[in-house]
Amino acid sequence: MPSNHQQLEGDRAAAAADAANRAAKRAARDEADLLALHNVYASEISFSAHLCLILEGAPLETSVSHSSIMNREEDVPEEEDDPKCLCVFLVVLGILLLIHCFTK
Repeated sequence: MPSNHQQLEGDRAAAAADAANRAAKRAARDEADLLALHNVYASEISFSAHLCLILEGAPLETSVSHSSIMNREEDVPEEEDDPKCLCVFLVVLGILLLIHCFTK
């Protein structure tokens, strides 16, 4: 029969293992949440870039590849950035932030 000291040590070890298990699960959940949030922001940035191309008068296409967006950005000098694109991006980002805050 274990002594009270051995029982106490066993309880402490079990509690420490349980706390470590909960922390690992929480870290995995947080990592999954961050990955999901990253994917949402990446798709939103792509959507905003597509809107900017449309506002600049680009023909409406069913899809815009990431490379075409990057090439388009390289063709435009820094001083000719369209403020409408920034406004659209900030509005969309703000909406995403509100959705994120209210769904937590």
